[in-house]
Amino acid sequence: MSLLGMGSASATWSTPADAERTLAILKQHGRVPQRIGTAVSDPQKIVRITARGLAGQHKRFWRDDRAARVMASSVRARGSA
Repeated sequence: MSLLGMGSASATWSTPADAERTLAILKQHGRVPQRIGTAVSDPQKIVRITARGLAGQHKRFWRDDRAARVMASSVRARGSA
C-alpha cells in the first residue's frame, strides 16, 4: 500500500490482491475510501482520471480530451448513454 497526499484529499493504492483489505483498513480509521481506478504502466508517468476527464504529471493536472474520449467510448460500448 502507498499513500499520496493531495492537499485536502489523498490517494492510496495497493495491489489488486490487497484492495479489499486496504479499503477495510481505511474504513477502520474513519476514512470513506472509494475505488477510483486502475494503475497501468505509462512511460510518461501520466496519471489519468478518466471519469473526470483529467490527466496529471508531477504536481500539475489538466483537462484531458483523450481521457474524456476513452470514457465516452467505454460508455457507448456498454450500451449506456
